[in-house]
Amino acid sequence: MSSLLLARPSVRLLLLAAGRRALSARPAAPQPEALSVFLSQSHNVFTNLALEDWLYRNFRFGRHNLLMVWRNAPCVVIGRHQNPWREVDTHHLHAAGMPLARRNSGGGTVYHDLGNLNLTFFSAREQYDRSANLHLVADALRQGWGFDITVNERDDILLDGAFKVSGTAAKLTRNTAYHHLTLMVNVDTDSLHRSLERPLYSGHRSLEWPLHGLKSGATESVPAPVRNLADGAPSVSMDKIVAAIGQMYLKQAGKQASRGFQMVNPSDEWFPGLAALEAGLADPGWVYGKTPRFSHTFRLAACSNVEVEVQVEKGLITSVQPLPPDNSAGVSGTEWVRSILPSAFPELLASLVGEKYCADIARRTETLLLGHTGSADTCRSDRRILAM
Repeated sequence: MSSLLLARPSVRLLLLAAGRRALSARPAAPQPEALSVFLSQSHNVFTNLALEDWLYRNFRFGRHNLLMVWRNAPCVVIGRHQNPWREVDTHHLHAAGMPLARRNSGGGTVYHDLGNLNLTFFSAREQYDRSANLHLVADALRQGWGFDITVNERDDILLDGAFKVSGTAAKLTRNTAYHHLTLMVNVDTDSLHRSLERPLYSGHRSLEWPLHGLKSGATESVPAPVRNLADGAPSVSMDKIVAAIGQMYLKQAGKQASRGFQMVNPSDEWFPGLAALEAGLADPGWVYGKTPRFSHTFRLAACSNVEVEVQVEKGLITSVQPLPPDNSAGVSGTEWVRSILPSAFPELLASLVGEKYCADIARRTETLLLGHTGSADTCRSDRRILAM
């Protein structure tokens, strides 16, 4: 950060005083009397999401509104109502040591690294204006660098009318709202594409990630071509972008009402209870367990090509059922499987109930079944076909 963003000794006292005033019961004013830009000193995605949630829960916005500016080390963030196994290659993220986080707002999946800027606009619900926020950012980019910037009907910010440089999401309740967005300044696009690539198990004959086999009502991301702001403007830097957007935000309140840029330390000392919020956001029960109920159907090529349907709720397998072929003359999946494979197979499938779902469930299921038959040949050789 440039010298413009250095912390002042009185910032913490100002922050606590502002918090006490904001927490007091009073009707929200139509227009804010004061504006501040908070600059998070953390690059941890769970810490920053917790800070965002803490401010949302504890401040009463309206008279004093905030713009929170934050960046994260490499990670992937999914929307509140998304299915991570449909959105990203979870195995790659694990191998790369890259966190997967679920935020409280809706919307699609995004990749973060230190070349991506996150902006959260906090206000009273009645002051919420997503369009105004987006155009403020667009105006700062046009005025500072002459970018050809537009905002489309999906509230994405586009560069040169074609390349997405910003995605947006929001959370609103009765009294409070926040609108947050990403801004690609100098993102590692190779890592972005690899991290958001849906998995292809091409080396495993049982599964080539059939998205049609994963049925879910979860929100799906909408792919779009992307580009960094820095690609066409070498003078662009993170510090300059932060300064341009922050100053334009503060100008809305005038000099007397601007509280300026304030470095904040996301910790329990500054924000009591923050650590508990962070722990909750990092808990697998939230990241994976919040996934809307879904089913996944796949074939086991090493086991007579049996088709299996897995039901998943809160990230846990609730049902595993073999499915009969279309021409099975009304015979159930379990009866059909017993006719062509060792009789214990339905029970072995049922033993997966209660286990955590994972992306390579087909490989995991075959391993379980083959391990109980002694070899793959045993599974393949029992090919008594049900009379049709």
